[in-house]
Amino acid sequence: MERISNFESTLLTIKKKQAEIEEKVNKHLNKKSTPALNSKELNQEVLRSEALVNHIKGIVTTEITPLRNDITKARTDSENNIDRAATKFQNAVDQLDLALDDSLEKVEKNINQLKDEMIKKIQNVNTTLNDQKKSNDSFTVSVQSALVKLDMVDKENTNKISETLNQTTSQLYTNQQLLNENIGKLGSLQQNTNQSIAILDRNMTTIVANLSKL
Repeated sequence: MERISNFESTLLTIKKKQAEIEEKVNKHLNKKSTPALNSKELNQEVLRSEALVNHIKGIVTTEITPLRNDITKARTDSENNIDRAATKFQNAVDQLDLALDDSLEKVEKNINQLKDEMIKKIQNVNTTLNDQKKSNDSFTVSVQSALVKLDMVDKENTNKISETLNQTTSQLYTNQQLLNENIGKLGSLQQNTNQSIAILDRNMTTIVANLSKL
C-alpha cells in the first residue's frame, strides 16, 4: 500500500512537471514578440530538460518498474493459487462423489438383504403353519376313525375307548390352541415385518434425499 501511495504521488509530480513544460512551450509559441533565447538560456533549458528526463527515468526505475514487477508477481501468484484451489476443490468433489456412490450402494445392499431375510422368515413360518395344519387334519381324521370304531367295539371296551378318546380330544384341543397361537404370532410377525419394510423404505428415501443435498 505504501508503494502504491508513493507511485500515485510520483504520477502527480510527473503530471505537474509535464504541465509546467507544456506551459513554457505554449508561452514561447504564442508570444511571437518574445526574443529568442540566447545560447546560455537555451543551454540551461536543455540541462533542465535532461535533468527532468533523468528524474523521470529514475522514478520509472525505482518506483514504476518494481511496482509493475510486484503486480505481475501478485497476478501470477493469484493465478497459481486459484489453479491449486480449483484442483483441490475438484479432487474433493470427486472423492465426495465416490463416497456417495459407495454409501448408496451399501445402503441399498443392506436394505435388500434385510428384505430377503424378512421374506425367508415369513416363508419359514408359513411352511411351519402349513405342516401343523396338515398334522392336525390327519389327527382329526384319526379321531373320527376312532369314533367310528368306538361304535363297533364291545361295551366292555367302552370305558377304555372313552378314556383314550378323551385323551385324544384333549391333545387335539391342545394342538388347536397351539395352532391358534402360531397363527396369532404369524399375524403379528407379518404386521411387524410390514412396518419394518415401511420404515426401511422411508429411511432409504430420507438417506437418498440427504445424500443428494451434499
